[in-house]
Amino acid sequence: DVTEIAAARLRKQGMVAATVCVSLKDSRFVTRSHRKTYGEELCLTEDIYERAAELLEELWKPGTGIRLVGVSLENLSPGEEVQIRLLPEDPSRRQLQNTLDRIRDRYGDDSVLRGRSLLPGSLRATRGKRGR
Repeated sequence: DVTEIAAARLRKQGMVAATVCVSLKDSRFVTRSHRKTYGEELCLTEDIYERAAELLEELWKPGTGIRLVGVSLENLSPGEEVQIRLLPEDPSRRQLQNTLDRIRDRYGDDSVLRGRSLLPGSLRATRGKRGR
């Protein structure tokens, strides 16, 4: 999904982000966006996805068709994929993310997918129906 791509590009550049931005174009071609800056530096896909989903919920009006969803990251700074947390972070999350990045670099972006990207209504599932 778009979050996966944005997060992977961020990590590949050795950067972290403090701001997540979501843009939404509805069925009437009206584009709106929302961004939020967080008190922590983000680089892991799951963390960015959770925040992007919250922003999308604030933007989207149920019953309105969606034409386009975009996710971008701002307030970038060099980082070593460090995210400050109140609770200790499970190091296996970072190891998993690094492993997924290496697999995708070698075999392509679609070589490993998250289950949510196959759910009805997801971007990947919708593309698949159209014969992409």
